[in-house]
Amino acid sequence: MAGGYQNTSNYAKGNGWHQARQRLEYLESTVAAIKVRHDAEIEREKNKQAEDDRIKKEKEDEERRAKEKLEREELNKSMMDNMNKRLVDIVCLALSGKRLDEIDLSHRAEALRVTVLIAKTQTNDDVLAKLMAEQERMKVQLDEAAAARRRLEKMEQEIQILRQSRDDAKVEAEAWRQEAIRPGSKRG
Repeated sequence: MAGGYQNTSNYAKGNGWHQARQRLEYLESTVAAIKVRHDAEIEREKNKQAEDDRIKKEKEDEERRAKEKLEREELNKSMMDNMNKRLVDIVCLALSGKRLDEIDLSHRAEALRVTVLIAKTQTNDDVLAKLMAEQERMKVQLDEAAAARRRLEKMEQEIQILRQSRDDAKVEAEAWRQEAIRPGSKRG
């Protein structure tokens, strides 16, 4: 067989292809099993990520609600402190104004007594003129004291209104808070 083509394959007829087909089927089943495992693993990771995201979102929502609650409480406290400070300032101003008026009137009365003593030594006309002038000053002072008393009464009315509005705000805030913590509420 010189120069002719010889069959040099070591495979028997049909044997080699059959084994190759078995190997191919084995590899395909292995790849399919790996793919199923891989897909299941990806699905688990997606589920885990979704669960982590849900937990993270719930935690963020809880932190946001806590922060909002703290801010509301701070705002309420700030408003209450501000209202109490204004109330104290108004009351102190009213009380100190009243005391100053009382002190001022007592000093002026003392000055009048001294003036009367001095007037005894002077002539009647001079004394009469001074007493008339002093009477006019006392009348003006009395009018000023009456005006101060009216201002004090007005301030007391304003204080009462402020207290009422503060109490109303407290009631409204408590009602809002109760509604917010009620199950199924859209506020909380």
